[in-house]
Amino acid sequence: MTEIDRLDHELTAWFVQTASPRLPDYVDDILRQTAPVRQRPRWTFLERWLPMIVPLRTVSRGTSPWRRIALVAVLIVIMLAAALAIVGSQRRIPPPFGPAANGRIALSSNGDIHTVDPKTGVTQPIAIGPPVDHDPRFSRDGTRIAFLRDTGDQVAIVVADADGQEQKVVTPEPFGSVDADGIIWSPDGRWIAVNATMPGTAAGGQQGLFLVDAIEGGVRKLAVDYVGIETYWRPPRGRQLLFQGQRDGLNGLYLVTPADGVVERLPIAEREFGIRPLGWSPDGRAVIYQIDDTYASESGTLILDLITGRETSLAVEYGHLSNDGRSIAGTLADRLCIASVDGGPCRPIGDVHTVPLGTSSHSLYWSPDDRWIVTWPDEPASVVMIDAAGGGITPVPWLFSGAESWQRVAP
Repeated sequence: MTEIDRLDHELTAWFVQTASPRLPDYVDDILRQTAPVRQRPRWTFLERWLPMIVPLRTVSRGTSPWRRIALVAVLIVIMLAAALAIVGSQRRIPPPFGPAANGRIALSSNGDIHTVDPKTGVTQPIAIGPPVDHDPRFSRDGTRIAFLRDTGDQVAIVVADADGQEQKVVTPEPFGSVDADGIIWSPDGRWIAVNATMPGTAAGGQQGLFLVDAIEGGVRKLAVDYVGIETYWRPPRGRQLLFQGQRDGLNGLYLVTPADGVVERLPIAEREFGIRPLGWSPDGRAVIYQIDDTYASESGTLILDLITGRETSLAVEYGHLSNDGRSIAGTLADRLCIASVDGGPCRPIGDVHTVPLGTSSHSLYWSPDDRWIVTWPDEPASVVMIDAAGGGITPVPWLFSGAESWQRVAP
């Protein structure tokens, strides 16, 4: 073996010995000193507070715990501010029933749909152009609007955002005709109940109660003995519809559950003529309806409590319930008046010229906040708003074609 070979062998042995892992001689002494020391609490580790992707290891070893806690506080504040910004950017919507703040008013004129700000009178186009559009109705949450569109001698239903964007025809086949008083949004905005006739049926022919899918589109007819006039979704969830039905030649009030088609007759006296549903109390407990039977010399508004069976009779005709469910506006002796649902006299408001034209459900209604009553009188033929508390009359010339629907918005 040469000197070079011997040196190479000795170096190799030295490298192997040096690279082998060894514990220092003082390890046992360190363990004896640290064993009695209590482990640091988990909450003091910053990684426990924040996602692991945050590069906290960049903090130097000399950073004090208080600086770390301050950093945590700052990051929490930033995250809370971001969450509040996201929540604040989302549009708040009102509940489907009960009082709400006043939004815009929808109206139609010369085949176009507009909305108007009741505070400024400034109008905004919703649907304009060659199609003949009319009878707009805001959804219960105020985020969308439905209106009728003439297609030759038939009628389609169009749904759009409240500002007119994203218009969609939701009736694959147009109806023969649609009663403008019978366009009723469900509380969740999924369905629109309509009083309509099928294509090819004369406008005065047999009517039916239909459900229109306001999201996906599509039409379904409910198998009920429906007479006509308005229908009303039952608060608060809208699982049932109130309608006027007829069996064996007698008229009565009925409930239908669209989910399964079950029909229930309400416990009121059936009549040959003169029963008209007017709506619900906001909690869905009581039904409001109208008696108008000239042959029996009866007229007025009745409130039926479905829990107790008690009926309250009010001396007011064609009553319209306020959003808070406490008052009813209607007519009495050719005057507009307001009565309490608990009974008592009907307080006159307005004057002889503010009595609404006809019995249409949209010739008289309350503003979402119950401050105003909108009426479309016969003479003069222009819309007025009446202060529900004081009775003062406010002409609204910018409602040149009738206040057909008032948008509900969050307070």
